[in-house]
Amino acid sequence: MRKQLKYLIVAAVVLVLLVGGLVAVNFLSSGEESPAEEPSAETQTSTPLFDFEKADVTEIEVQNSKGSYTLTRDEDGTVLINEEKELPMNSNTLSAAFDALTGLSSDKVIKEDLENASEYGLDAPTSVTVRTADGEKTVKIGADSPTDEGAYCYVEGESQLLLSGSTVSYARDYAFENYISTSIMPALESTETNKLSHIKISGSGRPDVLEIVPKTEEEQQGAGELTPFKMVQPIQAALNSDALSNSLKSPLLSLQPTVAVAARPTAEQREQFGLNTPTFVLEYQIEGSENRILIGNQTSDGAYYMMKDGIDVVYLVDASSVSFMELSHSTLISSIMYIDYIDEMETVEYVRGDERYIFNLTGEGDDMQVSSNGKTVDLESFRTLYQDSIGLMLGGEASDPGTAEYARIVYTKRDGTVNELSYHDIDGRRAFCALNGYGYGFIVTSDLDAIFESAAALLG
Repeated sequence: MRKQLKYLIVAAVVLVLLVGGLVAVNFLSSGEESPAEEPSAETQTSTPLFDFEKADVTEIEVQNSKGSYTLTRDEDGTVLINEEKELPMNSNTLSAAFDALTGLSSDKVIKEDLENASEYGLDAPTSVTVRTADGEKTVKIGADSPTDEGAYCYVEGESQLLLSGSTVSYARDYAFENYISTSIMPALESTETNKLSHIKISGSGRPDVLEIVPKTEEEQQGAGELTPFKMVQPIQAALNSDALSNSLKSPLLSLQPTVAVAARPTAEQREQFGLNTPTFVLEYQIEGSENRILIGNQTSDGAYYMMKDGIDVVYLVDASSVSFMELSHSTLISSIMYIDYIDEMETVEYVRGDERYIFNLTGEGDDMQVSSNGKTVDLESFRTLYQDSIGLMLGGEASDPGTAEYARIVYTKRDGTVNELSYHDIDGRRAFCALNGYGYGFIVTSDLDAIFESAAALLG
């Protein structure tokens, strides 16, 4: 009996050990990773569609809905399009296109057998053929996938429908004209804008001709600190330097088309684009080099057709970029006829009828002395008179009334230069103002009279 009990105890222990071992095995097994699944066709990594070394590529031919073009490289490695060497091409865009086209890849296999090509935009596909000395390969590109993961494509001669997530815009969206450079203006620093001279704007879009030219050396000496340019059409006038720079020169130098639309246009195209009877004609000189830009018809979305002499290309340019060509001449006119430093003056003479006040100036800065008829004049009081005199602003445009002189102020500089501002009565309230016989506006007579009253008061 005791022996049977012993066997039962041993059997129970063995049973417990077996059960415990089974539990341990199950526990340990639950922490192990399951075997990795084999990747499906739709999770494949990116695969190059062209198995050529880029250095071995001799030619890329693209055919799309806009036409066709061919990219090659010259002996220096520069990318050319259709062997073009005369028109200004965008070298950066051409290089980027060469890299993108040779780097086309497949990210997914959608189907092993391509059927119903039209469903994927492959019934009239874009074609990219890459050639080397040893052979060629063609990829056909269709529509984008509904999920925007890429474009449907296939390799010519193979049956798989693929999805490419690489850049296909150069293949599908670009024509020859898209590679033409749109940089047509020279890059000038803000300190170099005086290199831009003799600006003339005409055309059917203007009510008049606007023309700006450099002043002669003699005129510049008489202009004091005013801009070295003057207006000669539609009127002769001095210019506001800030307005000239901000409203005319800066937008002119910033003029840049958005895209080329026709290379080497035919006579019919020039007529169609309105370039034979332009809306605006912009003529200008940069360091003596003459330039001309024609602005033609406006498109339905507001852009203008544009050509520049020397570049046989028709561009499109935004309406906002050419708005300065409609600029009114009055925007550019200076309201101050004469400005110059007081330290450069030898005498300032005020004449009105029988009144005549002459002020003599010697020295500079705080050491300047002012006198009249041997009498010392208070320096600060004269500075105020001088500022008021040159700050006498025009109230608007006016023509010479041909009347007798009402008053004049004569500025004689220490270098012998003489500048005379003469005033001629228009209607009792306004006086026509001319600098050295040349004028375009009026001042308010009462403002001028106040200047003479101040001059008289300084001499007691």
